[in-house]
Amino acid sequence: MKLRFPDWWMVAVLGAGLAQNLSASQDVPVQFTAGTVRLAGTLTLPDSPGPYPAVVLIQGGQATDRDDSHNGGRYKIFGIIAENLAAHGVATLRYDSPGIGGSTGGEWGQRTLADRAEEVTSAIQFLKQDTRINARRIGLLGHSEGTDVAVLVASKNQDTAFLILLSPHAKPMREAFSALRAGQVKEMGISESKEARAAWDDFYARTVWPAVENGRTNWQGILEQAKTVARKAYDRLPPSEQAKFKNAGTYFQASADCSYLVAIESAFPHVQSVAGFNPLKFYRQMRCPVLLVGGEADAFAMGDLPALTEAVRHSGNTNCIVKVMPGAGHLLNNPAVSRDQPVPELLPAISGWLERLSL
Repeated sequence: MKLRFPDWWMVAVLGAGLAQNLSASQDVPVQFTAGTVRLAGTLTLPDSPGPYPAVVLIQGGQATDRDDSHNGGRYKIFGIIAENLAAHGVATLRYDSPGIGGSTGGEWGQRTLADRAEEVTSAIQFLKQDTRINARRIGLLGHSEGTDVAVLVASKNQDTAFLILLSPHAKPMREAFSALRAGQVKEMGISESKEARAAWDDFYARTVWPAVENGRTNWQGILEQAKTVARKAYDRLPPSEQAKFKNAGTYFQASADCSYLVAIESAFPHVQSVAGFNPLKFYRQMRCPVLLVGGEADAFAMGDLPALTEAVRHSGNTNCIVKVMPGAGHLLNNPAVSRDQPVPELLPAISGWLERLSL
């Protein structure tokens, strides 16, 4: 989890049978308010008669622009999804995070899941007032942490028409963090012994997460303890790995753990709201159709799909479909093929499922 992250363009969707004519939609700049925050976004409408079913797009666990841009702005996953859905007769609303692009608001780290849910609820109300939108056919699409926001909103809005949940997770962040951290360490090309990983896991479990839960604001002592853990991890590296760093201090500064801990310190309200959030509690309340989409290579969330499916079906909701994207990671792209495009199976999985709902 990075406590994370206005430029908009038209993206041609590539893939077998998926190339779309960019004139098949129109982008309308919009603004709406959520509490004291003014959100700026884009309403993408099909170039066909309405009223249209609509989807509110919800970014993951970072402040980002309305296109949910990654890889230096080259991978605009929400812009791509919006363009594709418009070509299939579905409108979308996506917006800049507060404090990003055209949206006002405070620091991302000060905003909780409840604040994010208020933003989405306001987006839904905004759409319901637009005569071009079918007010009874408004659903939500969330990615990563955005799936938590989606189910939180849907649990309080029984008229949510459907949910599309990309890279969803079943465990509270503090329980899932070890796998997320290990994946990022691997991505950074830093080897780590089993002993070092166990030491870090113990440090987070015994020190970091209790401090977050209790709202500890004096973070310097925790950073000093982290440096001690990092020094021992550095000492366990083979000489060839140690040679990449000047010393244990520079090793820690380059580590995912340093990034995480510095980010947590500046984002206590947000981290507190997500650390203990139990998604399964809310999945059991879902009554609308649900599409769960996971990446085959997503080390963080892929193993959670069975538990999420069982939770949705727990109360008799059998309208829950699971799609696994071959070769895809957490961002639903395949870096070995392209970091700037989703895997080709993603777009037809979403649009095809919506078409079968007969919206």
